[in-house]
Amino acid sequence: MKTKIITVKNKQKRSSVSKPKRPTIGDKAYAGIPLYKLGDIPDRLYTENPALARACVIKRGLVAAYEEGGTHAEQTITDALVDLRLLCDILNLDFFKIHDKACQYYAKEAGEIRKIRQKKTPPVIMERR
Repeated sequence: MKTKIITVKNKQKRSSVSKPKRPTIGDKAYAGIPLYKLGDIPDRLYTENPALARACVIKRGLVAAYEEGGTHAEQTITDALVDLRLLCDILNLDFFKIHDKACQYYAKEAGEIRKIRQKKTPPVIMERR
């Protein structure tokens, strides 16, 4: 996929030349994440569904940073990761060391989220007789 650079008010934005023709499964799931303004994410969401709350925050940032941030999930996330790696280069930080630490945090937080989901009452399944 070729990428062209667009200059907008002295800032460069990456824009993919070829876009997926049909939405992917990831795009459909991404579209289901509510797009709140940063200060408008309901407080209860952080306790009821922390993963969704964080997804809302990151989606808001992606939409603000990238023109296609609201539709093409995989390309938008790829662009963000490239930009984070470039930022690490500029700041002389080890991206992979940071990534390893993030993987450890993710494993811990994902485990906590699974515990929250397990505490919720499972749906009642009616058996046929």
